[in-house]
Parts: sequence; structure tokens; C-alpha cells
Amino acid sequence: MATEWITNATLLDYVTRIKSVRCLAKWATLLGQSSLGLQLGSIAAHFEQYVAIVDQKLREAREPAENSLKEYMKIVKYNDLNLWNIKVSSQKAHTHLFKIVRRFKEAVGVHVSQHFDTLVDLNISDVPCPSTLPDTTSSGRIGRARQLAGDILVNAENLCDAGTAVDLSEQTKSCDEMIRTQINYQGEDEEKENNKVMLETPDSELWPWSLKNLRRLG
Repeated sequence: MATEWITNATLLDYVTRIKSVRCLAKWATLLGQSSLGLQLGSIAAHFEQYVAIVDQKLREAREPAENSLKEYMKIVKYNDLNLWNIKVSSQKAHTHLFKIVRRFKEAVGVHVSQHFDTLVDLNISDVPCPSTLPDTTSSGRIGRARQLAGDILVNAENLCDAGTAVDLSEQTKSCDEMIRTQINYQGEDEEKENNKVMLETPDSELWPWSLKNLRRLG
């Protein structure tokens, strides 16, 4: 909700909305909601990066209206003592001022979400460099590199192991040769036919075939 509240801001109230989120973060921390306070503070800190960009856009949008107002104030004078003429002149002045104010509101009422795609300059000069860890020595790095190289070689050897594939290929060839081998059946023609049927018939069909032959033999 806080993110949506800030992203829907205009050039005129952008900074005010960020300050309101900062206040909510402090209230959440005081009420014991430290996690919520950190989240709100993080949101405010993120959008504070664009304050300089929004301020620049606000000055650019406000400058034409301010110049028009200053130029108009220089030429407006009420030297006529006739009340009717003063009334007409004031009405014209109000109309012109209303146009200036309307242009000003339109200029500063632009949503700031379109400026969030602009890259911001990050100041990292005050960011301390991380300290060197005690175990990050040259010998430790060399040992770690050797260990990683050994692990890579072992994994590569396992991936390139063709022994299993060769065994599977040999078994396939043997099965293919057995299937294609011509079987010479012994005995009379009827016995050969029976032996051929027994070899080619699945087990599920062999039992009814045996019963049929037994009935025929009596």
C-alpha cells in the first residue's frame, strides 16, 4: 500500500508522501512493529533516490507559470478612479490569473511514475570495503581450485562412461541373433508343427492348445 501511495504521487506532493511513509515507519517501530517499520523505511529510502529528479522536473514545470505571473503583475495597474472600470479590470485580471494557475496545476499535477525508469547516480564513496577474510589466502584458493577441478573431472568421467551403453548394445545384438536364428525341428511333420507352435505361442495361449491336443488323443 505504501508503494502504491508513493507511485501515484504527483510532482507537487511526491516529497510529502515520502515523509508520510517515514512517519508511519517511525510509528510502527514505536508500537513494537519493528519488521513493519523496517519495510516502510526501506520503501521510503528507495523512492528518496528519485527526489532530485522530481525536484528538477518540478522546477521546470513551475518556471513558465511563475514567469507569466511576474510579467503580468508588472503591467497590471489600477490607476483609474472609476469604480466600474476598476471592476472590469479586476475581472479581467482574475480571469488571466485563473488561466495561469490552471496551467500551473496541470504542469505540477503530472504523475511521477514515468520518471522511475531514469537511472540515478549512486554515491558509493562512503561505502566501506569489506575486510579480507582470514581464510582467503593464496594456498587456500589453490586448494579449493584443485578440489573443484577434481570434482569436475569425476563428473565428466561419469557422464562419458560408455561401458553401460556397450553392454546394452551387446545384449541387444545377442537377442537379435537368437530371434533371427532358424530353428531345425526334429521328428515327423506333425511333431515339428507342434514344437513350432509351442515356441511361438505365448504362455497364456499354450494351456488351451495343450487341452485341445489332449482331447484329440483321447
